Amino acid sequence: MTAPIWIPIVLIVGVPLVLIVGLLQSLGWIKPNEPMDLRPEEVAEYIRDFLEGASRDWAWDDFENMRLKDPALDAIRSDACAAGPPNADDEKLKECLARAEALVAQARVQALTHQPG
Repeated sequence: MTAPIWIPIVLIVGVPLVLIVGLLQSLGWIKPNEPMDLRPEEVAEYIRDFLEGASRDWAWDDFENMRLKDPALDAIRSDACAAGPPNADDEKLKECLARAEALVAQARVQALTHQPG
């Protein structure tokens, strides 16, 4: 009786892959579940692109599965994801976009008022 063909494939491909990922994590090159530091413009872009049908492949999935360092932006992201696919609520998404754009405008005002003059 011969062993199934998938066993050596898993051993040849899978084991080294797991070891490499583990090594990269231990070196700090891969940081799973670490919150991302997105700017308000980037959050607005994810939502705008989705609403306009201009999202890159898997972009919304990436957006749903990330956590953000900024609690205000993460709240917008979370609300947008709840309103997103499979049954997207465009009105709620537009509200989330408006909140993100308000933070963009606020950041621009702060940048202008804090510049040496």
